Amino acid sequence: MDFSAKHPTFKQLIVLTGLVAAAYFLWGTKVMYPFELITTFLHEISHAIGFLITGGSVIEMNIHADTSGTLPGYGGSKFVIFSSGYVGSCLFGAILFLVAAKSDLDRWILGLFGVGILALTYALNGNEFAWISGLLIAAASLLIAKFAPQIFCDYLIRFIGLTSMLFPVYDVYQGVIKNPHLRTDAAMLAESVGGTAWVWGWVWILVSALVIVFTLYRSVR
Repeated sequence: MDFSAKHPTFKQLIVLTGLVAAAYFLWGTKVMYPFELITTFLHEISHAIGFLITGGSVIEMNIHADTSGTLPGYGGSKFVIFSSGYVGSCLFGAILFLVAAKSDLDRWILGLFGVGILALTYALNGNEFAWISGLLIAAASLLIAKFAPQIFCDYLIRFIGLTSMLFPVYDVYQGVIKNPHLRTDAAMLAESVGGTAWVWGWVWILVSALVIVFTLYRSVR
């Protein structure tokens, strides 16, 4: 039985199921800290895209040691900006996962991913911690891409993709559904366009769940 990451065998499905379980149940542990930082980067970068595509401007991107982030800016569509953080990071994750699953360019993808994080940190005027973590992510990505086995690069990219897709499910549930009093993206969206944080939170969870199911299905077809 072929165990290659490029062949959808029963063993591969077991591995992918294990990756999903590990990403979800280990969230918040030291093991997951680097991946949580990456999801924060993708979340804030997605907010920046929301600003820019709707005519707004970004002031700066701040990433903090507790894996939180802020992206002050002005102008643009509030609906797109507040929604783009979770939806965008989920879509980024889906793209990474599918490209890794459907191509043999894992080393290039991993290297470009690290360089892209660093370049966007510079472009978005990242704070000191964003620069430090961006440099570390870039260095680790390039070193792994250069020296690690191909299959390790492949599954690492998939795991980054999975964590980015699962991030809205976990973070929205913890921050919006369980703690509706917090000032979250969903709360600010509700203030801006109507509805409630609870409703917007469940909408984002549903969208993320659909993206995850579609992505995993397409990866083994």
